[in-house]
Amino acid sequence: MSDTPLAVLLLGVPADLIAAFKGEHDLALEVRVASSIEDALAAILASPADLVIVGTDISMEPLGLAHRLRAAARGQQWAMIRVQTPGEEPVLPSVMIANGFDGILRWPASRADIAYELHRVWRLRDIGTLARDRLAEIAILRQSLGKEQTEVLSLLAQLIDESLPGAADRRSRIEELCSRLAGRFEIPREFLRDLELAARFQEIGRLTLDAAPGEREPSSDRGVRRYTSCSRSLLEKISDLRVAASLVGALDENWDGSGFPGHLRQGQIPLRSRLVRVALDFSDLLEAGRTSAQAIEELRSHAGTLYDPLVVAHLDALTMNQPSAESRDRWIRLPLPQLRVGMVLAEDLYTNAGIKLLARETVISASVLDTILRRNRFEPIVSGVTVHSEP
Repeated sequence: MSDTPLAVLLLGVPADLIAAFKGEHDLALEVRVASSIEDALAAILASPADLVIVGTDISMEPLGLAHRLRAAARGQQWAMIRVQTPGEEPVLPSVMIANGFDGILRWPASRADIAYELHRVWRLRDIGTLARDRLAEIAILRQSLGKEQTEVLSLLAQLIDESLPGAADRRSRIEELCSRLAGRFEIPREFLRDLELAARFQEIGRLTLDAAPGEREPSSDRGVRRYTSCSRSLLEKISDLRVAASLVGALDENWDGSGFPGHLRQGQIPLRSRLVRVALDFSDLLEAGRTSAQAIEELRSHAGTLYDPLVVAHLDALTMNQPSAESRDRWIRLPLPQLRVGMVLAEDLYTNAGIKLLARETVISASVLDTILRRNRFEPIVSGVTVHSEP
C-alpha cells in the first residue's frame, strides 16, 4: 500500500461523523471539512481528495451535486459517498450511481463500517495508481523503444486479464459476437478495428473502481455501469484508442433516449456502440447463469427501450438454432431487388425496427415477394435478405 495519507473531505456532515473520521484509525488520514458546495469545490481544486463524504441535506438539494463537483474539478478521480440518516427515505442504488455517487454510508455507523469504507477506498486508490503507472509505462515504451502498436495493445489486454477475474474469456466472447454482428450489418472493413478495440478494452475502467462483471444487468431500471466513463477517460489518453474511447463512452446510451451521458437516442448512438452494448449485456447474462435462450429473451424484452431492436434480432439469429458450417456456406445475402420467386429464406426476416416479418425456410412466392416489397416502403429492410443458394 502507498504511504501517502488518504485524503478525506467531509461536506455538510454531522459533527459526530466528523469526530469519528478525525479519531484514531489504522490508516493515515488527512481530513478536511467543508460546509458548502463552494467550500468543497475550492478544497478539491486546491488539493485532490480520495474520498468525499456528503451529508444528507447537501446531497439532496441539487440531485446533480456529484456531477457538478466532478465536472468542475475535471481530471480528478475520487470516491463519493452519500450519508443516509435514520428516518430518511432510502434511495435506489441505481439512482445514486446515475447521479454520480459511488455508495451510501448509513449513519450512525460502527467503527468497523468506517474502517471498511476507508480500506476499500485505499485499495481503489492503489489499483488506480497501478493502472495509471502501467499506462504510463506503455506510453514510455511506445515513445522510447518504438514498440509496435500490437505489442502495446497486448500489454493493455494483459493488464486487464491479470487484474480482473474472467476478463480474458469475457473479452473473447464479446469480440466474437461483435465481429459476427458487424458482418450482419456489413460494416466496412476500415471501421472494424475500432469496434474490436472498443469490445476488447471496454472494462479497463473497472481497474479504478470496486465493480464486479455484470454489476448492472439489462433487466435493471436503466442503471449505468460505473466503470464506463472511467474506461473512456483512460482510453482517450492513448491516441490510437480515441475512436474506441468514444464508442465505449456511448455504451450506456439507451435506444429510447433515457441513457447516459448524452441522452442520445436511436440513430444518434453510434452503430458500433449499439453492437458492443448488446454483446456485452448478452455476455453478462450468460456469466450470471442464463442460457442463451433466456439471455436473448431478456434482451428482447428491452428491445426498443434499452437496445436497438434490429441488433437484438440479429443476435437472436446468430445464437439460436445455429445451422452447420456446411449449411451456412450455401447461404447468400441479397438486396431486395435481387429476390426472385422460388427462393427460400435461410434466416428469419426482420425489418429495421426489429419486427419479424417472415420465418426462415419460407418459400418466396409472388404474394410473399409483394408483401416484402410493400413492407419495405414503410419499414426498410436495408440489411438484405439471406436465402439458400441453389443446389
